[in-house]
Amino acid sequence: MIYGIKADDYILATYDTPEEAYEAAKFAYGETGSFHGVVAITPFEEEVSKLQEKVSAYRKRELKLVNDLMEIRQKLLWGDAENAVFHANYHIDKTLKELQGGEIDNE
Repeated sequence: MIYGIKADDYILATYDTPEEAYEAAKFAYGETGSFHGVVAITPFEEEVSKLQEKVSAYRKRELKLVNDLMEIRQKLLWGDAENAVFHANYHIDKTLKELQGGEIDNE
């Protein structure tokens, strides 16, 4: 069985023993009590936690791509035509690479 630090119905991290989980929670949160506790994690909860992380990563990627598209739009609306086309092409290439499975930039 594995154990995890749980806060706001999310499993923040998992550990092999409850002692490891508790020590990690104490180190990360101190005496603030921000975490709700150390819990035994069922395989179902572990799978849900992994899916939540995946959804969060996809959402972050989606927001980044939307921002890139808005930047392209902004470049096309303002500035001289040659400069706007150059910047738009750059951002389009970058966005296409991202859509084809490029890594998520943590900017």
